[in-house]
Amino acid sequence: MGSERGRAWSRLLVVFWMGCLAGASFGVAEGASLKVEIPSPLAVRRGTLYLGEVGRLEGAAELVSRASKARLPFREGGWTQEDLWRSLGESGLVGETVELRMPSRVELLPEGEATAEVRRLSRWPWGLEVHAEGSPCGALVSPGDLPPGVRATVLRFRGSGGRECVVPVRIRWLVPAAVTLRALEGGAVIRPEDYRVALREWEGSASPPDPLSWPGQILVRPLPEEAVLMVGDVRRVPVVRRGAVVRLVYVVGGLRVEAWGETLQRGALGETIRVRNTVSRAVVSGVLVTPETVWVERK
Repeated sequence: MGSERGRAWSRLLVVFWMGCLAGASFGVAEGASLKVEIPSPLAVRRGTLYLGEVGRLEGAAELVSRASKARLPFREGGWTQEDLWRSLGESGLVGETVELRMPSRVELLPEGEATAEVRRLSRWPWGLEVHAEGSPCGALVSPGDLPPGVRATVLRFRGSGGRECVVPVRIRWLVPAAVTLRALEGGAVIRPEDYRVALREWEGSASPPDPLSWPGQILVRPLPEEAVLMVGDVRRVPVVRRGAVVRLVYVVGGLRVEAWGETLQRGALGETIRVRNTVSRAVVSGVLVTPETVWVERK
C-alpha cells in the first residue's frame, strides 16, 4: 500500500531524478522549479524531521518554503525515493517540476555514544552536534542531568574493573527555525511563503517556537533576507483562547514531565500565561511556545 502511494505521488510530481554521486555539484536542471539534494549516510535523531533540516533546497522561494516544511519520520531502514515523493506531495508540491538528488535509499545512522548520552541527560528533542575528545569506556557515572544550553561539560564513565575515564564534550544545540526567504517590511503579516525551515543554533532559555506557527503574526520591525524569526520580532496576536486544552511541559533541571492543562486566559506565542493542570488542579505560569504547548520551567 505504501509503495503504491509513493508511486502515485511520483506520478503527480513532474520529476527529474539524478543519482547522488560523490562530489557531484548541485546544479539547476533546465525546467526544474525546485531542486532537492539529500546526502547519505545521515546521522539524525529519532522522531519526525523537517526536510529543511537535512536537505539542500534551491528554487522559487514559495516552493523552497513548502518543501522545507515537509515531514520525514525516522525509519530504521532509511528513506527511499518514494518516501520523499510522498512527503513532497503531501506538502502541496503536486504538479511542480522537481529535481531530486539522492540514492535509491538514504542510510540513517544512529547518533554516536557521546551524543546519545547528551540527548538522554538533557531530553533535548531537536538537533545536537557533540564534539567528544575521546570515547566512552563503560557506563556513565556523571553528570546526572544536563540542562539544555550548556556549551561544554565532562562526561565521566566507569568500565569493567572499576576503571574510569573522562570525555570532555563541546555541544551545539540546534533547532528547526523559521528563516526569512526575502527582506520583510515592518508591519507585514507573515505568510507561509515568506520563510523556510532550516536548522539553526539555539541560544534561548525556553523552548523555541514551532517553526510552523508564524503565519498570521505581524512584524514589528523590518527583517533582512536569511534572518531567523524570533518571538520579539512580531506583534503578539492571540493564538489560544481562555479554556483551551494545552500540553504542559514541565522542565526541572534536566527532567522533563508532560501533563494536560486548561488555559485561564488568552495568549500569544511567547507570552507567559496561566494554566490549570487538569489532574492536580494546580495553577502554573508558563510560556506559550505553540498554540498547543505551554513550557513551564522550574529551578
